[in-house]
Amino acid sequence: MARKAILLGVLLCLGSGCRERVDPVVAEMARGMETVRPATGFRIVSARGEDRTLILQIATDAETAQAWDASGIAHMFAAVICAAPRGGNFFAEGRTLRVEISTAGRAATNATVNRCSGPVGQGLTIDTMVEMLRPMVGRDLGDGAKITSVRAEGQTLVMVMDGRPGWRAGLDQATLNGVLLDDPCSRPGGFRLFDGTRSLRIDTTEGGRNLTRGEAIRHCPAPRLARP
Repeated sequence: MARKAILLGVLLCLGSGCRERVDPVVAEMARGMETVRPATGFRIVSARGEDRTLILQIATDAETAQAWDASGIAHMFAAVICAAPRGGNFFAEGRTLRVEISTAGRAATNATVNRCSGPVGQGLTIDTMVEMLRPMVGRDLGDGAKITSVRAEGQTLVMVMDGRPGWRAGLDQATLNGVLLDDPCSRPGGFRLFDGTRSLRIDTTEGGRNLTRGEAIRHCPAPRLARP
């Protein structure tokens, strides 16, 4: 009798196209993601749940896709979820996060995460930001420049940028700061790293050598005037 009941249920689902029940934790997280405004270059197209999987469809521009792949974006969103006070248990009980990335002119890609890899339930701390940015290490940022390390020194986020020999010639600190901060600082609310206690330092090398220590940045730079 039990087997007949199971078989009847399967046949009814096939006929009516019924869907698997969405885990309530996944459903709540999907609703919350609908209001998230990621960094410049990302756009959440949709957020939905399928059983125990949170699925984020994300569109990126070509420049962002050069520095971030599907795995890196999934890692970043997982770090954000895990850091939230109520997000530390999201990946319990078999829940997963899948991101599906679309970029104009490229084949769609996807990646899945099933665990927390950074701080859990602590909010947006300096360590959470380090974990969010870790996938950028080693990726080409254009013209041969790349980030070679991201770490925390107390309440300072330290990023090391490397390039070809001579790449720093004529590049002052303000220009370098603008390369990394113009986009995040132009978003509503500014760059959330700067909260009055945290700072950013950009160190540079050439060909992996001659480390130059940057100055501590404690607030978003003033907008640069466009050239006439």
